[in-house]
Amino acid sequence: MRRGKAIKIFLNGIIYTGAPDNRFCEAVVTANDRIIYTGTNYEARQVYGAGADIIDLQGTFMMPGFIDAHTHLAWGGEYLCGLDLSFVRSRSEFVLKTEEFIKENPDRWVTGGNWNQFNFQTIEMPHRRWLDPFSEFQPVLLYRMDYHLALANTAALERAGITESTPNPPGGEIERDAAGALTGILKDTAIELVTKVIPPATQADIRRYLLRSIQEANRFGVTSVHDISQAAHLRVLQELEAEGNLNCRVYARLPIEDYKCFTYSGIQAGFGSMFIRTGALKAFADGSLGAGTAYMFAPYADDPRNTGLAMDILTNGQLESITKECFTHNIQLSVHAIGDRANHEVLNIFERSAGHFPKTDRRMRIEHAQHITQADINRFAELGLIASMQPFHLFEDGCWMTERLGESRCNEAYPIGSLLRAGCIVCFGSDFPIVSINPLPAIYTAVTRNVKNNLFPGGFNPSEKISVKEAIRCFTSYAAFAAGEENSKGTIEIGKLADFVVLDRNLLSIPPDQIPETRVLMTIVGANPVWQA
Repeated sequence: MRRGKAIKIFLNGIIYTGAPDNRFCEAVVTANDRIIYTGTNYEARQVYGAGADIIDLQGTFMMPGFIDAHTHLAWGGEYLCGLDLSFVRSRSEFVLKTEEFIKENPDRWVTGGNWNQFNFQTIEMPHRRWLDPFSEFQPVLLYRMDYHLALANTAALERAGITESTPNPPGGEIERDAAGALTGILKDTAIELVTKVIPPATQADIRRYLLRSIQEANRFGVTSVHDISQAAHLRVLQELEAEGNLNCRVYARLPIEDYKCFTYSGIQAGFGSMFIRTGALKAFADGSLGAGTAYMFAPYADDPRNTGLAMDILTNGQLESITKECFTHNIQLSVHAIGDRANHEVLNIFERSAGHFPKTDRRMRIEHAQHITQADINRFAELGLIASMQPFHLFEDGCWMTERLGESRCNEAYPIGSLLRAGCIVCFGSDFPIVSINPLPAIYTAVTRNVKNNLFPGGFNPSEKISVKEAIRCFTSYAAFAAGEENSKGTIEIGKLADFVVLDRNLLSIPPDQIPETRVLMTIVGANPVWQA
C-alpha cells in the first residue's frame, strides 16, 4: 500500500460516524493511519490545512469501512479463479459450462462450483453421470453453494479410493442411489475424502487467491474481514503485509484442530498487528440446510427420516473439552451451528464451560446462528455470546425453506431482530465465496426480509426486520466488537483507524429498495485509497 502525506483532510462529505450518538460531520482529518479530528470543513481547514492532502468528497456519503465477519479469503480467490456455476439454471447449462471449463483447463483437477439445485428450472441433484462423458481421465469436484455438499465425478472418486462399499465417515455421507450405486454426491466430512488427495495449493497459488479476494473486498468497501484461515495463509498474509500489499485487515481464525498451537505458545485472542491478528479458532457443529445436514430437533418436512448431521466433534465430547481450554487460555472460539438442535447443543457447551469467566471477557461466537428457538435466543443474551450471521443467505434460502422445514419452523429462521432486541451483539458477514462479499445486498435483506422472486411481499417473517442503522452497526461497530477491536475500528472517531467507505448515496435516507443499487466510489484503508470507481 503506497503511503501518502501524513495529514489528510476529507472535506465536503455527508459523513456518518457510526458513533453511539449517531452523529454526522462534514470533515475528517487523519494523521498517518489514524483519525485526529471530526467536525466542520472550516475548522478542519483552519487547524490542519497547511500542507495537508485534501480529498474533496463532493457531497457524497462516507461511513466506517465495512467489516465482513465471516469470509474464506483463499477459497474465495480460488473460486474467482475457477469454475463458476452459481448462475446456471438447468442441467444442460451445468453440463455445458463444466465441459467448456475442462476443455480450457486440461490436465489438472477441476474445482469450484457454487451451484444450487434450487435455482434449476427442474429441481434435481446433479449426478456424476452428468460429468463422466467428458471427464473420464480428469478429476472434478464441484461444490454446492454452501460448501457442505459437493459433486465428484468418477475419476475423482477413484483417486480418493471411494467405492460402493466405502463406509460413511463420522459427520458425513457418501450418497448412494436405491440400488447402492454412487451418485457422486458427498456431504460434509465425506468431501474431505476427496479433498485430501487433491494436490495442495502452492504458496504462489495462495498468494494469487488472497490478492484476488482482497481486491474483491476492496471493490465493495470492505476494509476488514474475519477470515477462516489456514496456517499456510498466515505466512502469505505476513509477506503481503511486509511488502505493503495487504490492503485489507485480516482477523484470522484457524481450524479448531490447531488449538494446541495457541495453548502451547501462549498466543491469546488479539495477537498480532493492525493488519493481521489471530488467537481465534473455528469449529463445526453441523452442516447446512440446503444440503439437508443442518442438525435439527425434528425431521425435515421433505425428508421425514432425516434430522441432519451432527459433527463428530460435537457428539464425542471433544468440542466441550476444547471449549474449556479456550476459556482458560483466552482464545476466542467460533462454532458453526445452523440447525436449531446444533445451536442448542453448542449453547449447552458454552454454558457448562463458561465457569467463572465474566461475560465481557468471553467474546465467544456462534457462526450462522440460523435457526434458533425462542428460549435459546434468550440464552444467547444471558451467556453474552455473539451471533455471527449472514443475512443474504436468507435471500436465497427463503425461496425453498418452507418446503424443507414446514411453515411453523420458518418462524425461527434468521432471528436477527429478536437477537438484537434480547440484547445480543450480532455481527454480519457474507460467508464469501458462498455469496458475494458485497455487504449492500445483505443490508437490504436484513432490513426488508425480502427473498428471491419476492415470494413474501411483506418480507419473510417480517417481525425480524431491523433498521438500516442497526444493519450498518452489524457490519461495523458490532463486527469490530466481535473481534475485540472496538477501540480501533468500527466508527469514525478520534484515535481510531482511518478505514472508510464512500458511497454514491446516503444509505440512511434512501428507500431500502435502492440499497442494492448503491455503488462504492472509494475504499480507504489507513487513510489510503485502495479502490476507486
